[in-house]
Amino acid sequence: MNTKLPITALISILIIVLAILLLDPFMLLMPGSVTMMVILLLAVVFAAYTIFIYREQARDERELAHRMAAARLAWLIGAGVALIGIVYEGLLEHTVDQWLIFTLVATVIGKLTVRSYLEKKN
Repeated sequence: MNTKLPITALISILIIVLAILLLDPFMLLMPGSVTMMVILLLAVVFAAYTIFIYREQARDERELAHRMAAARLAWLIGAGVALIGIVYEGLLEHTVDQWLIFTLVATVIGKLTVRSYLEKKN
């Protein structure tokens, strides 16, 4: 069992909360300095999250299968949300934010590059 799961879950929740704060859902219109602080905190917490995910080690085949399934589903969800954003903006707003396209392209290229590298390495 992954003993670091509670820490990873806590960091994940913190990332979600900080990202939602940047959306300003309560229409508080945060001043620029508060927004910058939230962006900085989000970047630092995401860096910590990345370290935990990168150092994650599977101890047996079951944990390895769980990691692979989680990675595959996370990729599909991320790429799917980017695609939904592209379709939504294209159909309803008749313009597409470039960052959505960059996100989708980066996920696809990243997946292909890493898979190709790992197949050549092994």
